[in-house]
Amino acid sequence: MSSSSSSEQKLLDKFNKVTESTINSRYFTSILQQLKRELYNKNYIDAFNEEEFLEAYLARYVPSRSIIYYRMFKEMNIKDNAKIISIGGGAGSEMAGLQHYLEDNDIKGVKLDILDIGKWDRVIDKLGTTFRESLAVDFYNKDVLSDEIDYTGYNMVTLFFTISELLIQSKKMTFKLLDNLNSCPVGTEFVVIESCALSNVMINNKEYSIKFLLDYNLNKKWQLINYTPSRWFRLEEDYKYPIKLENSRCFICIYKKISP
Repeated sequence: MSSSSSSEQKLLDKFNKVTESTINSRYFTSILQQLKRELYNKNYIDAFNEEEFLEAYLARYVPSRSIIYYRMFKEMNIKDNAKIISIGGGAGSEMAGLQHYLEDNDIKGVKLDILDIGKWDRVIDKLGTTFRESLAVDFYNKDVLSDEIDYTGYNMVTLFFTISELLIQSKKMTFKLLDNLNSCPVGTEFVVIESCALSNVMINNKEYSIKFLLDYNLNKKWQLINYTPSRWFRLEEDYKYPIKLENSRCFICIYKKISP
C-alpha cells in the first residue's frame, strides 16, 4: 500500500471507531433504505431532519466524501492559523478530511466554522471525539439561504456537494448567497465541488451549467483560478471499511477574491 493509501486507510480507521455502533444496529439497513429514498427524490430537508437518518448518512456517505476532501485539501495552500467556513458541511466530511490533512502535515491553529440547516450538532460532537486534534471546530445550525451570515475574516469558503441542493431550494436566494460572499476579504478562496451528475440546473425551462451561474453571479470581484470540468476520485478496492466505498466524478471550481 502506498503512503497516500496508507494515510487514507488511517482516516477510515477513525471512522470504523465512530460508526461501528450505527452499522451494527439491527435497524441500520432499513433506515439507510429510507434515507436513500429521500435523497433519490431530492427531499433534502426531510433526509436531514431525522437523527437516525443523520447517523446513517454519517456511516454510509461521509467516509468516502472525507477521502475526496482529504485529497482536495492536500492540493490547497492551507497554512497555520487559517480560518475556513464550510457552507452545508454539517455531515462532517470536510471536518474529517481537513483534520486528517492537518494532522498529517503538522499544520496548527486552523479554525473551521460549519453552517448547515440540518441539526448535525450531535454528529459533529461525535466526530469530535476522534477528529478534532489540530483543528478547532464550531457548528452553527443556520439556513444559509435566509439567515444573515458574516463572511468577513475567512481565508477560504467551501461549498462541497451542496450547491445543487441550494439551487433546488431557491435559485433566487442561492444567487443572493453568492452576492453576500462579496463581503469576503481580498485573497479569500471560494471552492465549489459538485457531482458531475448534478452539473446543470433548469431556470425558466432553460438548462444552465452551475459553472456558468457561478461565473455570472461572482463576476467582477472574483477570479476563476482553477476549473476542472470532470475528475474521478477513485478509492482503493482493498480499503477496510464495513460498507462499500463510493467513487465520485465531480467538477471543481476555485475562485479567488480579487476586488473589495
